Formats: sequence, C-alpha cells, structure tokens
Amino acid sequence: MSRSASFFQKYWFARGYSDRLIYSSKEPPSIDMVEYVKELTNTNILNEYDQGYEQAEKDKVNNIV
Repeated sequence: MSRSASFFQKYWFARGYSDRLIYSSKEPPSIDMVEYVKELTNTNILNEYDQGYEQAEKDKVNNIV
C-alpha cells in the first residue's frame, strides 16, 4: 500500500486537532511509526501532530470551535 506524504501530514494534523478538542489528551504517534513514515515519505508526522494539537488549542482559546 502506497501513501503520499500529504496523506500522512493531513491525517496526523487532524489526529492532533481532534485529540485536543474531543479528548483533551495527547496521544502522539509511536516512535516506530514516526521513523517508518519518515523513511517512507520523508515526513515528520510528530511535527504534524503537534501542529494540529496547537491549532486546536488556539481555536479553542479564540472560541472558533
């Protein structure tokens, strides 16, 4: 199964966003997953997750959601 870097970026951004809004907890991807995706697509999904989490925090503070 082949996935593009864009797929992984969008998925982990959305995952971080939903973890903050829905669960108010942080469950980032495992180190093995981060290394696998980095090798496969040269994408750091941990950064994507963190960006999604931070964006949700900003949106929540600013009453956007």
